[in-house]
Amino acid sequence: MWEKAANLRKVMKERRVKKTAGESCVELGGSIHKFFSGYDSRADYEGIYQLLDVLSLHMELVNM
Repeated sequence: MWEKAANLRKVMKERRVKKTAGESCVELGGSIHKFFSGYDSRADYEGIYQLLDVLSLHMELVNM
């Protein structure tokens, strides 16, 4: 399997095809925040960690 992946990457490089970066999305306060591989915007982290804390507490309260 890894050989096929390596071969595909080689062909992509030869043809100068760039891989699209993976992304994740989070909705926070009515805004959608997108994060890409290698993304580093610490300004967004605070709100996201607050949301994760709320979700964690909620899960504890409903015994998940």
